Amino acid sequence: MEYKLVYKTPRFFRGQYNLSLPNPTHGTTTVCGYMYGYQNIELYDLQGRKLGNLVENGSQIPTLDLSPYPAGTYLVKINFARGVSVTRKVVKGE
Repeated sequence: MEYKLVYKTPRFFRGQYNLSLPNPTHGTTTVCGYMYGYQNIELYDLQGRKLGNLVENGSQIPTLDLSPYPAGTYLVKINFARGVSVTRKVVKGE
């Protein structure tokens, strides 16, 4: 008898994190996509330095306020339960 080991992607990971941010933004923007179960949203510069938390366990459609930050390119890291995180690039215009 031959056995095959089959790996299936759990439903939790399939397509659930197809998130996007409108680019460029001029201050506030919203995350587009399925946001159920996120814990927080962090902002980083391109050197990997954490600039701050943008949202803590808020609504299902979080609004990100980038107005305090100068124009440039940033990384937005969205942390979900179970240790999953998604990072997206956002460009803030003048």
